[in-house]
Amino acid sequence: MKAVSGDLACQAAAFVYKDDKSAPQAWLDVAGIEHIRREIHDERASFLAALRAWNSQPRLEPGNASLAIYAHMGEPGIGPGGLAGTANIVSWQELATALPKGVQYCWLIGCKSEYVLSNWPASGGPVLRRILVTEESKYWRPLVQHFAEEISMDPVRFPEEMPSLLRKLVPTLGGLVEYYEPTSGGWQLCFSTAS
Repeated sequence: MKAVSGDLACQAAAFVYKDDKSAPQAWLDVAGIEHIRREIHDERASFLAALRAWNSQPRLEPGNASLAIYAHMGEPGIGPGGLAGTANIVSWQELATALPKGVQYCWLIGCKSEYVLSNWPASGGPVLRRILVTEESKYWRPLVQHFAEEISMDPVRFPEEMPSLLRKLVPTLGGLVEYYEPTSGGWQLCFSTAS
């Protein structure tokens, strides 16, 4: 499955990299988020090319850019249908390389996306301000649509509001994510959604 909607020049984007039964609903979730670039891919080369095209487009301002990625995630990186022996795995380093300008905010929605923290440098890496990661193996798709709350301009949300809002909106998952920010000494936990 491959689909695209929204202007390439949008400052926010949601990418779904899936080929399992959650893909169609995840596509509907991101399609409901207004004023963003939305893409779904199930093949490595097209996913990486599309992500790079969005992040390197001339009108993108990295300090104002937000990105969400929904995929299977774990120690080796991300994949559309799991991480065991597939040629479609994208390593964490390859994912970073596909974000040449970087982004202000990044949501990595998938099982144990925390592995990114040991694979992306905090200083000089693709995340300029804050990254949302998961630490457990769960069905994370219900969290996808709430990326809209993070990037909302009406109402504007302050970063410290997001943990309690996610706990309220997605009670089964909202307490299982953490926000980190890059510092010169490495990644630093800035918000936990655990109650």
